[in-house]
Amino acid sequence: IILDENLQVVDFKPYPIYESNKLIEEFMILANESVSRKFSKIPFLYRIHEKPKHEDIERLKKILDIFGVHFKFVNYDTKEFADLIELVKTHKEKHILEKLILRTLQKAIYSDKNLGHFGLGLDYYSHFTSPIRRYPDYQIHRLIKQKLHWKLTGKLISLYKSKLEWIAKHCSEQEIKAQKLEWKVRDYFMVQYYK
Repeated sequence: IILDENLQVVDFKPYPIYESNKLIEEFMILANESVSRKFSKIPFLYRIHEKPKHEDIERLKKILDIFGVHFKFVNYDTKEFADLIELVKTHKEKHILEKLILRTLQKAIYSDKNLGHFGLGLDYYSHFTSPIRRYPDYQIHRLIKQKLHWKLTGKLISLYKSKLEWIAKHCSEQEIKAQKLEWKVRDYFMVQYYK
């Protein structure tokens, strides 16, 4: 959203994504996975993404058939979903189909239990790389510092075990609120622009 000096919308442009963005994202994913795996023996805050529900996949298959896209799921794994997205890229209704496919997936949330990250195809994943803007990252940094400095006592471990489930739920709820607010702001500026 491009604003002028009076905060009036003058243009909308796609956010540029360079090869360097992709490289940094790969490093961030690797760091998040490595940290999550390394500290999985202590109470921890994971970023999880569960497998899609079977009934959601069946519904998706019926919709895909209507659009003439016939895809056979065998393992119901991350690679198959990636293959399906690749398949619809040449379809004339690709934008609709991509959204339908993504909506079939579960929402990624925070959890004190490691259930893996289906979308990334990883057994371990956490949010570690953005402590300036995300509380869950900060929480993980706190745990890691305590562990590395031998300050993670039995009493603290018990405290974290009793609190992390609530923290995960709260952070997930706040993230949804923030996302909805972001969409409202974007929609507001879009209306102003088209007006």
